Amino acid sequence: MKKMISVALTALLGLSLTACSMQPTASPANSSAPTKTPTKKIGFLVPTLQGEFFINLVKDVSDKLKEKGYTVEATSFDSDSSKEISAIENYTVANVDEIIVMLQDDAASEAMKAAMDKGIKIFAVGKETKFYDFLEVADNTQVGNNIAEMAADYVKQKFNGKTQIGVMTNTKNTDLTLRSNGIVDTLQKLLPDSTIVMKQEAINVGEGTAFTENLLQKYPDTKVVVAYGDAMALEAVEVFKAAGKTGDGFAAFGADATKQGLQKIADGDIFRGTIDWGNFPTMTADNAYRLVNGDNSMGKKVIVPGIKVTKENISKYVK
Repeated sequence: MKKMISVALTALLGLSLTACSMQPTASPANSSAPTKTPTKKIGFLVPTLQGEFFINLVKDVSDKLKEKGYTVEATSFDSDSSKEISAIENYTVANVDEIIVMLQDDAASEAMKAAMDKGIKIFAVGKETKFYDFLEVADNTQVGNNIAEMAADYVKQKFNGKTQIGVMTNTKNTDLTLRSNGIVDTLQKLLPDSTIVMKQEAINVGEGTAFTENLLQKYPDTKVVVAYGDAMALEAVEVFKAAGKTGDGFAAFGADATKQGLQKIADGDIFRGTIDWGNFPTMTADNAYRLVNGDNSMGKKVIVPGIKVTKENISKYVK
């Protein structure tokens, strides 16, 4: 089955992509790690190679690093912790110079430490792992707040603050849990007269569709769906439209600023808000290059910005 995890930069990104993830302080690079002979190869371990966000991210990062003389070898662990471990072990055997990891848990911690002990740089993205040389994450609680704020603004404007809402969550890792909790907490705070009639995990491709079909069957008066990422929110949009629920009376919100999502906002579709991570692929490629070349000026951590995108500023994204 195809897999889909949305990041903050949840993980996204999640993104959410903290003092940032609010996890225990991670261990920095081992200063006694040996100096390895460069191979000009970089491993890139991502949750999935399906879905617009990850496909474009891998392509853009790979293209930018290729311009700098590096070959990127991308692998998907498909929400399987054992694949996280084996992929990092394989990258270590291949003697890559650096591994960019976008993990869901800490299952591969020892494998990452073993790689670092051999002089391989570990670049953690979207989740604060136990071991890393550099960390790129988002404040996922704030990302969740931002998603909910867009939805709350719409509900207040269109429904006088009172409606039924469905929420899709992802608690697969700490960062996306923070994002999901931020969504729920902020919706309840800003919309005390509204009701979250259904809250459910939706992670893999098709689960957003199943959630929304079930939601509309049980609560046909639901007007708004809020999700931690665009992928699930866009599945909800299609179910709403198939049920004839279009126009100003319906809305969906997510994160990741996918091209499809941005275009729908520009077209005035019922997908009405997302979170942009800035020039995330370029930032990731640049940080990867600087890390592998021993640039210590960037410190150990960078926070990825989460920017609200609605009809008010969509012209900055879609011409």
